[in-house]
Amino acid sequence: MDCIGFIGTGTITEAVVSGLCTLAEPPARIMVSPRNAARAQSLSERFQQVTVAPDNQSVVDSSDVVCIAICPGIANDVLEALELPREPNRRQFRRDDFPLPGCET
Repeated sequence: MDCIGFIGTGTITEAVVSGLCTLAEPPARIMVSPRNAARAQSLSERFQQVTVAPDNQSVVDSSDVVCIAICPGIANDVLEALELPREPNRRQFRRDDFPLPGCET
């Protein structure tokens, strides 16, 4: 896996990225969304493999795996705005596959 992406840069993302970056064999690249600019910048300054994406779509486009770590109240807006890649022989998950309380459509 070349790049792990994170959409949402709250305390959960900070904890997971910090944990990944301090492993004996950390991921080569981690890309975080700019949602919380100060936290995203702090992560990129603390860990050389972390970069801040210009937007959420860039995280999706540049990552092999994307972790969604956002508040349920903004989930619909954030997820609806993303264009997900379509690859043959690869399971594509949709928002409806994992319903979130408070995010009913």
